[in-house]
Amino acid sequence: MSRYQDAVSIGAHLVIGMALGAVFALVLLLSVGRSVLDLIFADSSPALVMALFVGVFAMTFGVGATLTGIALDRSDSPERE
Repeated sequence: MSRYQDAVSIGAHLVIGMALGAVFALVLLLSVGRSVLDLIFADSSPALVMALFVGVFAMTFGVGATLTGIALDRSDSPERE
């Protein structure tokens, strides 16, 4: 793979991981009997807390998917010189 293809692959893994993380966080907020959502809305700035909650999940999933993608891409490609 060329460097451009590597960059596109890394970017794709990052975006897909972040999207999955955001969806997971939102599903988690809506499915835990609304107790977490009630805690967020009890704060003085719920929009910030909600953004941080979803953002942390998205970043964590994004980094994990990127590192996994790099490992899988490196194991599938022939050795570089």
